[in-house]
Amino acid sequence: GGGGAEGSHVEKVILESNPLTEAFGNAKTVRNDNSSRFGKFLRVRLDRSGRITGGSMDHYLLEKSRVTHQGTDERGYHVFYQLCTGASDSDRTALRLRSAEDHRFTNQGGCLAIEGVDDAVAFRETEDALRAIGATPGEIQQLFSAVAGVLHLGDVDFAGAGPEDAAQVVDGTSEDFLHCLGLSRERAHSALCARNIRAGLETLQVPKNCSEAGA
Repeated sequence: GGGGAEGSHVEKVILESNPLTEAFGNAKTVRNDNSSRFGKFLRVRLDRSGRITGGSMDHYLLEKSRVTHQGTDERGYHVFYQLCTGASDSDRTALRLRSAEDHRFTNQGGCLAIEGVDDAVAFRETEDALRAIGATPGEIQQLFSAVAGVLHLGDVDFAGAGPEDAAQVVDGTSEDFLHCLGLSRERAHSALCARNIRAGLETLQVPKNCSEAGA
């Protein structure tokens, strides 16, 4: 009946969420090619006959630093490499993607591929999982635009008159980042090159030096 069909759909959604949590929360480390870098707590609701009727998932303690820095022979989160390898030619053009070797947030560890893993195939599985949980084509496009924007953020360069002088974005290095995230140049550059400090009832904008801006 309808209840069985609904239960099957909920079960499918829960199972299909696994490729997504792996793509966005797992990475290659020196000890594990598919290491989970976050905590996950899954609640599943059952009816009296044992059929799945609902569920929810809580995430916590994501290793955020892995987005920007990886150790030798390690990778960032799988989704970045999947996108660089598996996106269609039209999407690569629209998102201004290059190979993972050419993006700072994916090339630091010197490990671009995992033995026995095809990132292009994994990307299609990630797309399939997004569709299975009900994401619309527009939502999927927005999600991967955000992922590409993060990649391009790592390629923004900063310069200043001296090591401790105020940083400025080097011309031409932020265009792809701004394009993918739909940000205005002035506001984005201000956020990248300065930090806000609360002083009493006032908020002061303090310039960052190049090391601070690029950290």
